[in-house]
Amino acid sequence: MKKLCYIFLFLFAIGWLQAQDTFPTNGVKDSRSGHYAFTGATVHKDGQTSMENATLVIKEGKVVSVTAGGTVPTGAIEIDC
Repeated sequence: MKKLCYIFLFLFAIGWLQAQDTFPTNGVKDSRSGHYAFTGATVHKDGQTSMENATLVIKEGKVVSVTAGGTVPTGAIEIDC
């Protein structure tokens, strides 16, 4: 009877344990939900091509647009680079 009680207690305790999240996330994980515009930035498209004085717009962790000397969208937080 005592052995059965220990087994039940052990099984009950296992139900409360949770494993740690150790597997990698594919891509960039960013949980911020803001709307940002980086102005005056130098954006490198590849090894030879770059854009000077560009505006990089990021919304909900994803790049929305990259324009040369573009305007800041309404509602975006402007960060001067």
